[in-house]
Amino acid sequence: MLIDIAYEQGKLKSFMLLMDKESSKHSIAKALENEIIASCEIEGEILNRQSVRSSIKQKLGLESQQHYKALKKEDNYVDILIDANT
Repeated sequence: MLIDIAYEQGKLKSFMLLMDKESSKHSIAKALENEIIASCEIEGEILNRQSVRSSIKQKLGLESQQHYKALKKEDNYVDILIDANT
C-alpha cells in the first residue's frame, strides 16, 4: 500500500518537473482551490469559489492586485492552507 503511494507520488513529481513554471503554478492553484472548497464543505462552510480562486491566484502571483476580488473569509482560508503546505 505505501509503496503504491510512493510510486504515484514519484509519477506526479516527474510530471510536475516536465511542466513549465506558469503551468505548474496554475495546477497548484487548481489543487489548492479544490482542497479549500472540499475541506470547508466537510465542515458545513460554503465558500465563494470565485473568491477562493482569486485569492489563490493573487498569492501565487497569477493575478494582479486590480483583479484581486477575494472576500476576507475566503482569503483567510487560503492563507491557512498555503501556510500549512509550505
